[in-house]
Amino acid sequence: MEELFWEVHSGLKREAPGSEESTERALKKVILTGEEPVVLDIGCGPGDQTITIAKALRDVKVMAVDTHEPFLDELVKRADNARVLDRIEPLKVSMFDMPFPNEHFDLVWAEGSAYIMGFRNALRSWKRLLREDGFMGLTELSWITERESDEAREFWSKGYPGMKHMDENRKYIEEEGYEIVEMFILPESDWWESYYNPMESRINELKAKYQGMPEKLAVLDGEMEEIRMYRDHSDEYGYVFYLIRKK
Repeated sequence: MEELFWEVHSGLKREAPGSEESTERALKKVILTGEEPVVLDIGCGPGDQTITIAKALRDVKVMAVDTHEPFLDELVKRADNARVLDRIEPLKVSMFDMPFPNEHFDLVWAEGSAYIMGFRNALRSWKRLLREDGFMGLTELSWITERESDEAREFWSKGYPGMKHMDENRKYIEEEGYEIVEMFILPESDWWESYYNPMESRINELKAKYQGMPEKLAVLDGEMEEIRMYRDHSDEYGYVFYLIRKK
């Protein structure tokens, strides 16, 4: 059912909660000291945040990596329309095997993608990519309350068993040799406007398309369940923006 997954996600503005405003908020605290700063956007997806970075940091080159070629093609189209394509280099590269020299980047960015490696493993693995005093910006699905409901805990134990409380992630950041510059919970609008609302519309279209096909409808119901879960439990978990700096 992988094909159906991509059918759900194809054409969405983002592949995780977020917004131009939240990306810009974190970028305002970034200090780039290199003569020709280079940014690495890991798991860039269709590139909404990539374009925001290129617009906000006008003198940088942004290398945007993803393994899904249709996302990179979409990024190229969007960057061309936004007139920043000349400063963005899309690359079909896996985050598990990035062919870059150590201490190469002034800023490493990963909105909604570090979970693929696991948050702490990403912190540890990507540290070598940063120049001394380089910055890293990540968003990570995190518990934000001390008392999660059984329903939410059971759901995410299957969907993302490595999910931690935001305070535990803070501890990991410090133990892996970073300092926290800013840390904030994404507003609920970052979930709905560019992510869940368009996804819900797409799922409803596909349910009509695949009516009478129970296996496909079950997959679509699973996607819809994630949306319902956040609607009912948004006070228990969220995406947290962690802007950190290599010590």
